Amino acid sequence: MSVRVFLSRNIADDSAFRIVAASENIDLIAESLLIFSSISFKEIPEGDWLFFYSKSGVRFFLNQLESQEDISSYQIACYGPSTAKVWALMTGYLPHFTGDGKPAHVPEDFQKKIKDSDKVIFVRAANSRMTVQRAIEDEVDCIDIIAYRNDQRQDVDLKGHFDCAMLTSPLNADAFLQQAPEYDGDIITLGTTTSDFILQKYERDCIISHDVTEAGMLQTFQYWLKTRSK
Repeated sequence: MSVRVFLSRNIADDSAFRIVAASENIDLIAESLLIFSSISFKEIPEGDWLFFYSKSGVRFFLNQLESQEDISSYQIACYGPSTAKVWALMTGYLPHFTGDGKPAHVPEDFQKKIKDSDKVIFVRAANSRMTVQRAIEDEVDCIDIIAYRNDQRQDVDLKGHFDCAMLTSPLNADAFLQQAPEYDGDIITLGTTTSDFILQKYERDCIISHDVTEAGMLQTFQYWLKTRSK
């Protein structure tokens, strides 16, 4: 009987995940449980930094700009490496700050980078957890731009047995565990933000991929696969 696995992320046909799944006879379902839509913003507030939590935030923000000249005076910060990579691909230059994607590190590391007088504009989703600004807002002037929203999809078939669920964000985790309430298999999370959310809301322990990249999660999954078969 093949292993059945859910991954809450859309991945390419040639993704390493699909290659591993095919070689190990794994039934892999890889789909985000969220649907994204743009929210228009009229203007960019004056400030010193633009901080992006996610790849979606980068895309929805940049797609609304008439020109990159509109943000030439701002320094750019990204929560983690994946977000920074999308920023660089879309703009042609690297952010001035890239966090490691870990909520225990990013607020402190970012605050060390900025000046006390700096004003930071956070580009986020309507239902963001606002991890960084909540940690620093008592000491730093923080402003929001809400550039997009993400809502749960209801059209992904989560019926049947899964051996492992790889959940990439708190919202995806919430969607999966709400829509598959009887799931009792193992959970792998991308970083501690999602594992902390699951522990707090669902009282479930998780296996954590501390490398918050797709490659890191694949490595954690392969470790799970190897130890499971013993």
